Amino acid sequence: MAYFHYVLYLELAKGMDITMKRDFKRLFNMFFLIKKYWLSYGIATFGVASRNLFINLLNALLYSSIITIIQNYSNILLFKSISKFVFILIIFLISDSIFQFLQSITLKNITDYIRNKMFKSILYGKIENINKIGKHSELLFRINSDVDIAATIYGNDIIQPLLYLISGVGAIIVLIKVNYFLIFWALILSFIFLSINIFMGKIFRRIFILNQKNNSTLLMQFSEIFSNGFAIKSLNISNYLYNGFRIGLHKYDTINKQSAKVEATVTVVDTIQSIFKYTGTILLCIYLFSQNIIKLNEIILSTQMVGLIITMITSIGSSYLRLQQSLAGAERIFDVINLPTENYEVKIADIEFGCKDAIVFENLNVSYTKDNYVLKDFNSSIDNNKLTILSGCSGKGKSTLLKVIMGFCTYDEGNVKLWNIDLKKYSVKDLRNLISYIPQNNLIFEGSIKYNIALGTTDSTMEEIENAARMACIHDFIINLPDGYETQIFSQNVTLSGGQKQCIAIARGLLQDRPLLLFDEAFSAMGSGLATQIINNINNKTIVIVSHDTNILKLGKEICL
Repeated sequence: MAYFHYVLYLELAKGMDITMKRDFKRLFNMFFLIKKYWLSYGIATFGVASRNLFINLLNALLYSSIITIIQNYSNILLFKSISKFVFILIIFLISDSIFQFLQSITLKNITDYIRNKMFKSILYGKIENINKIGKHSELLFRINSDVDIAATIYGNDIIQPLLYLISGVGAIIVLIKVNYFLIFWALILSFIFLSINIFMGKIFRRIFILNQKNNSTLLMQFSEIFSNGFAIKSLNISNYLYNGFRIGLHKYDTINKQSAKVEATVTVVDTIQSIFKYTGTILLCIYLFSQNIIKLNEIILSTQMVGLIITMITSIGSSYLRLQQSLAGAERIFDVINLPTENYEVKIADIEFGCKDAIVFENLNVSYTKDNYVLKDFNSSIDNNKLTILSGCSGKGKSTLLKVIMGFCTYDEGNVKLWNIDLKKYSVKDLRNLISYIPQNNLIFEGSIKYNIALGTTDSTMEEIENAARMACIHDFIINLPDGYETQIFSQNVTLSGGQKQCIAIARGLLQDRPLLLFDEAFSAMGSGLATQIINNINNKTIVIVSHDTNILKLGKEICL
């Protein structure tokens, strides 16, 4: 069994490319990330970490007072000693409560700040980089679980070593007066134990990263199953999904067994450390006493002080063990925080909207994988202030073409001009100010209907909101609801059909009043008559619609891909 553990550790250690230097760099990054909280965090952490020193001082004061009272008993001395002790105790309890409260508030603010940074990075990050991290459930797992894990760096991972440091320095000062050899003994044991803990910490980190990845995979499977329950049952694929889930659980069980073996070994190592720390030190002190090097009453004192020194140094190792989990979470956090952001600077101020063609495609080539083109040598144009319908079979590049126009998808070769200006010269903010995009899967959020229509605009009047709703043919439905535009979606037992949700999303796009409207199957859940009426209500806009509806195809210029 011991040989098996040894082989396991060697095999895991072979694949470790995370050095202590990189660990400390990540640790530095974690603290640089919260520089706005340095003052409050520093005060709270130092105050909480110093409590062990104050407790020891209180104990020393208590024992000293008891000895003094026994030697020189008097009622006045007893009263003064009790009063002094109670006063200092009250001061300590009040200050300790304040520091604990400040630390709790600061740590909460820090975790909220990190989540806000991650959320902002996801909102403003480049789509292709976000997709490389994983699905929405993976991002959700990182924002929640990984932040909670990484936040322990700011808590016990720092406070405990600092607490041990304060106690250990005091122990060294005491042993200087007793015997220097005991300090060397404590340091030798400390660095042996520290090396062992660091080695075990690297193994813990590898296992924990594997566990986090497996947890994310299981969470994604849960999310997909819960989101698509009806489809799963109708397609009769429950057994297939359950078998896949069982495979994930088996991997989870294997990793947990590895972790349990490592934890069992750590327990054995801790036991050996305790034997050497206390029993070994007592035997050494007895030997020093027999050689008249130390006094009898210094044996227990020396044993306690050696223990404090060893704890001070080995806490670096034990903290390193805990730190591996926190750094694993931190690594996954910075994957999100460091996402490249889109360029939101305005590059083009003056655009000539009077040209014949709003968009021109010249020899456009787009591929997601090498030599697998979604669009190949595509040449066409979108008429300005007119309706153009993109048609064709699934997978022919209709949605890809919209992504190219919006700047979400880069193209390998060719040229795209938007109002006679090269598309690549536009910034993200330019394109966002010019384009309203209405997808098939509508974005409907918790809140009122008014809030959902006005989302994305800051100064829209009620009249403008109602006009947009009229153009989207949803106004009459809204005003017949009990609370009209203030009706709370989801929370007032209001059931919206797929077509009504699409109408609200269309009203939102119209309210933004941008010159280019892109509809990606945005009329799929409503009848052709209603879709035609909405399209006819839109004037003086360049409209591009992806649709397979034959009635919509008759309304404008068709480009078949």
